[in-house]
Amino acid sequence: AVGLAACLAQFLPGVEVVRRLELTPEDFADPDAGVFLQRPRPDPETRIPAGHRGPVLYWPGLSFAGYHPDVVVASAGGQLLSGGPIGPLHSALVLLGWRLGLGLKATLDLFREDVFERLGYFSAWDYGKTALLNEGRRTDVPLDALFPRWEASGPFMYSHTHPRLDVLADVARGLLSALGMTPEVSGPLPPDWLATREILPIYPEIARRLN
Repeated sequence: AVGLAACLAQFLPGVEVVRRLELTPEDFADPDAGVFLQRPRPDPETRIPAGHRGPVLYWPGLSFAGYHPDVVVASAGGQLLSGGPIGPLHSALVLLGWRLGLGLKATLDLFREDVFERLGYFSAWDYGKTALLNEGRRTDVPLDALFPRWEASGPFMYSHTHPRLDVLADVARGLLSALGMTPEVSGPLPPDWLATREILPIYPEIARRLN
């Protein structure tokens, strides 16, 4: 949402863009304000006041593990395991090696093509693409026409849930298009905040399969 809001603010100079994790009644002080919500759709009776007249549009959750099928978010005792080199994200194979007590060398030996094949890592692209396109079709910003451009531009995800800023810019343009609007300005995009956070590697065997 940080990147999406930044793109919307750049595309619509003079329009106030406010980002919220949760909506409050104060957010609807202007009954004509536009509201963009990320799926899954909230209950409109409890989230959108009955007297609100402005447009309410939905944008897709951007989750895609095609580049990073080995990533997991792990917890213990009800607490996320964080503090590693990539924060709360972990390698499923490293976590498995630790739980089985395999040691460093034996765990590293799990990172090979036949293991990836058996675990379905090479199928993650097709599964992820289908899921992402289906997610877009449930919103006001379908992604079918956008995905081929993202795919051709190189890795468009920093992790399984963090897209590049140009992906978010396309979603912002899609929201405006759904309102019959076009960006008023062009030029360089704002700083890519997610590029300063966790960026996962693409394993060589997976990179070769993806060409």
